[in-house]
Amino acid sequence: TPLGSDGVAQLYGIPGTSGKVGLISPVSHRFCSGCNRIRITSDGKLKPCLHSEEEINLRDLHGGELLAAIRGAILKKPLRHNLSEGEISGSARNMNAIGG
Repeated sequence: TPLGSDGVAQLYGIPGTSGKVGLISPVSHRFCSGCNRIRITSDGKLKPCLHSEEEINLRDLHGGELLAAIRGAILKKPLRHNLSEGEISGSARNMNAIGG
């Protein structure tokens, strides 16, 4: 059952249960202008966009150096991805390896 939205995700639930599932459709529904998300992968790389090949290595950075790397990545966050339905993501990782 549709429950509305939470940011970029469309929420669904099963009547009589407390759980919900959020689905994000980054290709068929361009929400880039409202996206305020970045991802940090399990191996310490920051991705400014899910579909970007760009990854900023945060491992071994501390203090001001870490803060500068994160700020720089946020400032470089693309206004939108250039992916259309049927095209392959520019990311070198599959979605299940990115996290979110």
